[in-house]
This record gives sequence, C-alpha cells and structure tokens, in this order.
Amino acid sequence: MDNQLRAQIELLIGEAQVNLADYADGRHHLEQGLSLLGQPVPAGSVLQFFGVIEQILVQVAHRIWPERFIGRKAADRDNLLASSRASERLVEVYFSTNDVLLSLFTAFRSLNLAEDAGVSPELARGYATVGALVGFIPLHGTAASYLKRALETIETVDDINAQIWIHIVAGFYYIGAGHWSEASRLLDDALMRAERLGDHRRREDILGNIAALNFLQGRFAAAAELAEQLIEFAYRRSADYSLGIGLDIKANTSLHMGNFDRALESLRQLESLFLDEAKVTDEALRLDMHGLFALTHLRRAEITESLEAAEQAMELSAKSTPSNYSSFIGYAAPACVYLQLWEDGHQLDDLDRLSWKACKSFRKYARVFPIGQPRALLLEGLHYWLSGRRARAHQTWQESLELSREMTMQYDEGLALYQIGRHLEGNDPLRQETLIKAAEIFQRTGAVFDLERTEAALKHR
Repeated sequence: MDNQLRAQIELLIGEAQVNLADYADGRHHLEQGLSLLGQPVPAGSVLQFFGVIEQILVQVAHRIWPERFIGRKAADRDNLLASSRASERLVEVYFSTNDVLLSLFTAFRSLNLAEDAGVSPELARGYATVGALVGFIPLHGTAASYLKRALETIETVDDINAQIWIHIVAGFYYIGAGHWSEASRLLDDALMRAERLGDHRRREDILGNIAALNFLQGRFAAAAELAEQLIEFAYRRSADYSLGIGLDIKANTSLHMGNFDRALESLRQLESLFLDEAKVTDEALRLDMHGLFALTHLRRAEITESLEAAEQAMELSAKSTPSNYSSFIGYAAPACVYLQLWEDGHQLDDLDRLSWKACKSFRKYARVFPIGQPRALLLEGLHYWLSGRRARAHQTWQESLELSREMTMQYDEGLALYQIGRHLEGNDPLRQETLIKAAEIFQRTGAVFDLERTEAALKHR
C-alpha cells in the first residue's frame, strides 16, 4: 500500500473518530495521515511556536497579495483540501485539551492550504475557524473580519455541512463576545439545517450553545429545558462528550435556581465521565465542573469541600489560557468562594490574598470574553469593600451595573443591584428601591437563592 492510500485511510478514520468525539484516537490517525502527506504536526513547544509564526506569515502574504496566492496550487486541489480538512479537525481536538499553540498552528495551516486550493467549503470553514481563534487572543476586529469572510464565502458554495459548521463556530464566538442576537440567529439557522440533515452530533453541539446563551442572559428555565433535551439525545447515542456538556449546564441552572441537591447529583455524574479519559477530555469542561462543585458545596455550607474544589479550579485556571466561554463559572467560582468566606468571618488564613488572586484569574477570562466583564467588576468591588475601600467598591459596582445593562445580562444586573443596595446605609431611601429592583430580576430569572438573600437584606435595616 503506497503512502497516498495509507494517508487517505488514516484521515478518514481520524475524521470519523473526531465526529464521534473520540479525540484521543482521532488525533493519532489524523496526525499519522498528515505526516504521510508531508504535512506533519510539529512536536515540542519551540517548533510549535515557530510553526505558528510561519503559518501566520503565510496568511499575511495571502491577505496582502490574494491574486498571487489564492488558488495558486489548484492542480493539487484534492490533496490540499484533504490536508486542510484534517488540520481543521485537529483544531477541534487540540482546542478540547487547551493546546493553544497547536490549535493556532493547525487553524492557520488549514486556511492556508485551502486558499492554495481555491474557493471551496474548506476555505469557508477555514476562515470561520481562524476567526473564532483570533478572537480568543483577543483580536475582536480581526475575528469579525474573518467571520464575515467565512459567511460570504459559504454563500458561493453549496455545502450544508459547511454551512452548519460555520454558523456554529461564528455563533460560539458571538456568545463569548456578548453579541446575543447575532449568535441566536446563526445557531437557530444551524439547528434547523442540522435537524433537516439528520446530523445528531452537530444538533447536540448547537443545543449546548443555545442553552449556554440562554443561561448567560439569565433565562435559567429555558436553559434547563434545553440541557434536559441535550442529555436525552446524548444518552440515546451514548455520546459522552455531549452528555458532559448537558450535565454541566443542568448543574449550572440547578445551582442558580436553588436546587443544590440536583446540582450536586449532576456534577457527580459529570465527574464520573472524567474518570475514563477515553470518554471526555475537555479541559474547559473540567475547569467549569470544579468551579460548580466549589459553589454548590458553598451553598450547602460544606466549607471544606468547597475550598478543595476552589483550589482545584484555581490550579487548572493557572495552567490554562481562556479559550472557551463556557468555563465562565470555573474561572469565577474561586473568587466567589473566598470572598463569601471572608465576608462571613471564617477564620481561614490569607483570604484577602487568595480572593484577589482569584479575582485576577477571572479578569484574565474577562479580557478574552467580554461576557465576563460585569461579573469581574462585581467581584473586584466586593474585594474593595472588604478591604475597606468603600467608595472604590461602589464605583466598581456601578460600572458592573452599567455594563451588564449595556450587554443585556439581566442576572448580572441583578447581582450588581444587590451589592449596591445592601451596602447602602439603612436610612438611605435608595437602599430599598435598589434591592426591590434586584429582587424583581431574581424573581423573573428564577434565581431562588439570590432572591431569598435579597429579601433578607430588605428586611434588615
């Protein structure tokens, strides 16, 4: 068997396994196939770094002189597109394990190969993938430009699978940026196409993102319902990766809606998936799980367990670069835990330093994903208050309030109103008015725990 045929077989097996979210075996076969085609993936961080630089320089040349480079190797179109597809699938693999350099290398190489081959579905997919990834650097203007190019290119080719993929990738990026209407439009369209095509894997990917979109906008009941659908679909297909996403969202909505026992049950089911590394390897999901454990144990007054989970989340966040908006709680939870314990007067060493370190970790997330900015300001404001910097605290909470309203994140708006209101003097007429507004938001969103503590603050003068 010659290398060309062996490469084709390896790439077909690899693509099939990645489609099934079997990332470990899929990675092995795709890397083998690319090596046989003379497109090996660099080994070691130094080679990977210079590989990224090389691919970016090639892309810069393509952008400066498109007439010279686009379609210049059309005679070798089939091999170029096969390598482009394989590289793109590897982006998905590396992204799940938070291998940033390899994600960037394969994304840019996939696009450069596709541009050498000329207009194709792979070219449109390449623009979308690069757009989403550069948004995490974050270069939001560049990201928007590539995503626009992807959406324009896909209109010139007839490929429903590519259209679904591009709309998912663009929707994923727009959620992290807080562009809700654009994300919703793209994901709704992708869901309609995936259901028409009978593509169960992509339907699950889309449902997970739509559920997350609803959650981030404070529509907890809608998010919970979508999570249940996703879990049901995943059980039918024995799709562990999709099941993990569904359980994470179910735990998140249960926690925020005040059902701590159900949240803990979902988290334990999710944790069991990570015990078998062949099932789920997503590092962003693992980080979010530990953050949710930390908050759930805190709400259940299980302080030791909460601190252990917060420490695990901090360790994971310290080793990772924010690359997935869905790790929101994983980055935010340690700060929530340490600040709450500090405020409650728990006699634990170094809560001041730990909580500020956790705030800085979440700020790292918020610099990449704008949806984290209102919560980052909220947590920093509480640290200022506990440190005795009260004017600075109120100023920071006001910034959080204004930004959450601007981004139409109603739950975060409620959190900001709660912190502002409860920290006003008892005889200040704005105290009752502000807390009532917070309570109305928590009532509307179904945030039971937050509603109860806001009502308690209203009774306390």
